[in-house]
Amino acid sequence: MINLIKQTNRTVLFDEVNPEKLNLLTLIGDSREKDSLDDETIKEINNNLLIRNFDDFLNKFEPKVYSYYNAATQKINYLLKKPEGVDNNLITEININNGNVFFKMLNTLIDTRKSQGERNVDFKFENILELISPRKVIDDIKQTRKEITHLFQKYEQLEEGNPKKLEIGDKLNYKFEDAAQNYNNVLSMLPLAIEDIKTRLLLEHENAEHKSEKIKLGMLNVSDKGELEIIEYKQEEKNEIILIDEGNSNNLAIAFKDDYENSSKAPSKYISDLVVRTFVPLAEGKLEVNISKEVENYNNYLTFYKNAQEDFIKIAKPLIEKLLGIKMFFEQYNAKIPSMTPTLLITNIKAEMMMKAGNKERIQAYLNTVNSKNDFSDTIWFGIYPNVDLDDKKGERTIKERFQGSKKEEKIDKNSIETLTNLMAMLREYKIQVFFNFESTYETTFDNLSTEGIEKYIEKTQKLENNNYSEYLIPVMPNFTVIPKDKSGV
Repeated sequence: MINLIKQTNRTVLFDEVNPEKLNLLTLIGDSREKDSLDDETIKEINNNLLIRNFDDFLNKFEPKVYSYYNAATQKINYLLKKPEGVDNNLITEININNGNVFFKMLNTLIDTRKSQGERNVDFKFENILELISPRKVIDDIKQTRKEITHLFQKYEQLEEGNPKKLEIGDKLNYKFEDAAQNYNNVLSMLPLAIEDIKTRLLLEHENAEHKSEKIKLGMLNVSDKGELEIIEYKQEEKNEIILIDEGNSNNLAIAFKDDYENSSKAPSKYISDLVVRTFVPLAEGKLEVNISKEVENYNNYLTFYKNAQEDFIKIAKPLIEKLLGIKMFFEQYNAKIPSMTPTLLITNIKAEMMMKAGNKERIQAYLNTVNSKNDFSDTIWFGIYPNVDLDDKKGERTIKERFQGSKKEEKIDKNSIETLTNLMAMLREYKIQVFFNFESTYETTFDNLSTEGIEKYIEKTQKLENNNYSEYLIPVMPNFTVIPKDKSGV
């Protein structure tokens, strides 16, 4: 009987993505005195850790950054792990997914560069990085606002109980749910507040310049004598239509106000008015503007938002790098045969933890189950061991900092060559080919490689040569660059 091999590309990623989710060791459980695992355990591992595309990854692992406000420093603290000892009500979870502004900007940047095929030196990074500005956040909301207004007008026109009205109601619920995601996150509301203040100040400025003029709306007309004249527009002619539109706007404004007050943990009249102005710009009605106070608010909001964004990017960067790597893993494949589409098993635990005494035997029990049987449906063929410590500081001079210079980024949670050798001593028995790359810094980019050569890589990987596992190890270099060093401050 011939056994068909259904897949030849399942890959294991030795990395931690979300420590709040289950990991490989936890799912394997206590496997002492066992050489293999039962089918139920393998199924549970696949259900939790095996992904088939990037959206599948986002759904299963829900990568996120945690934040809370520090009243002592008047700043936001960001962490990749859920802080212990902090009340859950005071913790904000920021999902890193396709809806996250910063991650969306990086995806757009990668796609644009790919489609244009331009070199880093020629690419206009400034145009793409503008996507994280408050103005661009407002542009996205304007589109959402149009869709909500359009749906709400249809909803109001239909009679109660009409199946079509119920269908539109479902769509409105989804739209309101998306809008409500930011109600309890003051930081997410800041871009709205910044642009809202700017708009109202500009309108107030225009009103002040023209307040001496009494404006009457009119229409261009040709008189009986053939002369051009502008006649006053009589609003009463379409009074009924205008009242309907105003009624819809008022009803929608009430709906948003009620939704905010019911959804928010600590409702604020300022934020309530902001939500209404953002999603339901009323056709009439003049808002009083305290210019000096609004200018003060604008400057404070802008400074706070800028600092918060910078702090967020510093903490979220390593997580976002992992997400981009996983996204690129799936995008590199162009397999049209369903059985050959890529699958990735994420251990969700550090390799160093896996290689500790007692844990190593549990991993072996798993590999015995998936790689030492005639059924190849769960076989692991490849491995990815990322973020290896380059430790390229030998021979560096210690120089006194007389002027402000560039600071070298100190990466945490790097993987060591020693752990890799320990891991490979086990993986070679199962003939798993492992790709490894060095930490992502400027020293591991193509620009650096082209100017300084590969000597540091050769020196660092010497201990991996001439071993019984060497044929299964593949170094990957250099790392691809999303934003060059000289553009990172744009």
